[in-house]
Amino acid sequence: MGYGSCWVWYRRGHNEAISELKYKYIYTEFNFLHIVMTTYNWKQFTKRITIQAEPRLIFNAWATQNGLESWFLRLAEFKMRDGTLRERNQFVQKGDRYKWLWFGYDDTIAEEKEILFSNDKDELEFSFSGGCIVRVTIKAEAGETICELQQTMPMDDETEQRYFFIECGKGWTFYMTNLKSMQTLYTIDTLEKEPEPVDAVKILQKHFEQTRQLFIFLTYFLSEVAHYAEADAHTRAGKHLPSYEDLHVNTKLAGNEILFKIREDASFKEFVMKDKPELLLDRELVKKIYHEVIDTKEYKNYISGTQREKKGEKEILEFILDKFLLGKETFLSHIEENFSNWDDDGEMVIQLLVNYLQKPATYNFKDMISEEKWNFAETLLLTVREKSEYLEGFVVPKLKNWDPDRIALLDMILMKMGVAEFLYFETIPPKVTINEYIDLAKDYSTSQSGQFVNGILDNIHKELVQQGKMHKVDFRKT
Repeated sequence: MGYGSCWVWYRRGHNEAISELKYKYIYTEFNFLHIVMTTYNWKQFTKRITIQAEPRLIFNAWATQNGLESWFLRLAEFKMRDGTLRERNQFVQKGDRYKWLWFGYDDTIAEEKEILFSNDKDELEFSFSGGCIVRVTIKAEAGETICELQQTMPMDDETEQRYFFIECGKGWTFYMTNLKSMQTLYTIDTLEKEPEPVDAVKILQKHFEQTRQLFIFLTYFLSEVAHYAEADAHTRAGKHLPSYEDLHVNTKLAGNEILFKIREDASFKEFVMKDKPELLLDRELVKKIYHEVIDTKEYKNYISGTQREKKGEKEILEFILDKFLLGKETFLSHIEENFSNWDDDGEMVIQLLVNYLQKPATYNFKDMISEEKWNFAETLLLTVREKSEYLEGFVVPKLKNWDPDRIALLDMILMKMGVAEFLYFETIPPKVTINEYIDLAKDYSTSQSGQFVNGILDNIHKELVQQGKMHKVDFRKT
């Protein structure tokens, strides 16, 4: 199938704002823009996520037809060496040939390759689009279950390598996030004892904690790039025969007043001590970005001024963030390898950092989310969990010829959340609810999900209005 699978992924479920930030200098449909990244290795990438589920359940989701069709594919057939189809719940074996069909696309868009290895427990390897090799490993680390996916691009052509690196990387991030959602909910739903509400709340709290860790790391990385000016000055001055320029390196960037306030902020220092972002830091990448920054006219204009002006201090940091962090695939790959929540939280964290640079002294890292927003998130979570069957009762009659068991899991979750907002959150206008869940469906589920969720929620809304069950209050009067 060649480039097809990864192109399908490019068109599915990806946040447009993040997509623009990531790829505006790299890729426009099938035409590559010319960029020089001669030092970057495009031959391999690794994706890692933590999943609230037993390892055997995660492996089952990768290594059986039923498992793959529960979160990933419309069809996942496996044939043994003799051409016999494997049973739906039977683990695949080395030498099996597979045929995969995707949601939202007809049968002409298919992936047909081979299983290269399986240990029936926690490791699986298969050939994939373009001759790539994918290896999935499930392991326990620090009390958590980790699902690690590594893809190797064996072709020699760097343009091809870069294509599969970028597009398949995006695709696997999307699908592994889907797997994480499905397995977490499956674990909750299949426990012998229904979990107490506090368990679900702890999972929600952990998601917000991961968002804060990402925010700390992005802020820390930006600070380290600027602070490298001092290290550069020290290194050059220590040469055996330093030149005049070596002895007079401008360190204005290292003393940026906004970054000084950030580094001295008590809440920032507390979470740097707790999260230890320096352990994830790629110092060679920091050095490389710094040297790219100091060659720009924007940097030279910045250091030419003898005074420190608030506007100039802020603009140079925003320039580095936009052009040399978010605008560089090397940095984005570094972030994605260390933070599985980047695709979910990246846009929000970028906006938080931009706002933080405006007024660093007014922000507290302990308050990643306001009390009002936390209360909303917690209440919505518990409402959907406690009233799941009741909410689903509004959705199922509207499905017509659709089998509820074949509806994408995320679509059903989103529709139940929407109905919950209709019924129990009186200050949220119905149009706002519908539009938000259309966007979420487009971003996180299948290519057809936005239209599907729109139609179902709109019909439910009209029915609730006709039945007099919709009781909304103008939020400005509450």
